[in-house]
Amino acid sequence: MPAAKNKKKTQSAKSSAEEIGKKAYGTAKEATVSAWEAVKVVFSDPMGGQGKALKMLDKKRALSAGIVFVAIFVLSFWLFSKSLMFLGLDFFIDPNRGGGLLGQHIPRPELSFGDHLKLLLMGVVPPTILAACYFGLGRWLKELDLGAVVFASGLALLPMSLALVLMWALDLNLNLLFGVQFFAMSMTLLLINGLLLDGLNTSTKRAFFLTPATLLATLAVTRVVWGVLF
Repeated sequence: MPAAKNKKKTQSAKSSAEEIGKKAYGTAKEATVSAWEAVKVVFSDPMGGQGKALKMLDKKRALSAGIVFVAIFVLSFWLFSKSLMFLGLDFFIDPNRGGGLLGQHIPRPELSFGDHLKLLLMGVVPPTILAACYFGLGRWLKELDLGAVVFASGLALLPMSLALVLMWALDLNLNLLFGVQFFAMSMTLLLINGLLLDGLNTSTKRAFFLTPATLLATLAVTRVVWGVLF
């Protein structure tokens, strides 16, 4: 009897795990499809597509698509960062200490689990700061729900995600690195500007100043947070 009960418990646990796995897979698949549909809408009309995409997605789907975008950025950041294999994080926090890309760094052959976790946490900071900026602008101009904020934050950093993967694939080639960064930053600025004009319905004049201010604030606060926490 005890053996039969244990067998039933094992089967029940296995069935529960399989059910949870299927639900998680279904949720991830749905979120990925929503993200892809939104990307097609936005990049078919970069300046006016974000409003269309948010109307196409409900709040739940917008949130799930935004989480996919943020996850892509975090993983791209981790992939690029771990390839640097530097003992300290001077490259990200203080270029004056290590000289940035052109400075001399001490290579590290392997990263510990803690280092990998640290890089993943660092990757979460930029989208979080940008989301906070969007939330503040939404309170001032036109209120945005959580799904719209997460969606817009992740979407704005999608070009940077692609740039990080490309720079990793190019093995940190300095001849191409800055060009890729410049292109990605320009795309991010356009996406921020698109949200301000289309999502928050602000004036062109106001968006002209708020777009670079939002990006600069995100970069500055991210640097400060990295310096304090890491």
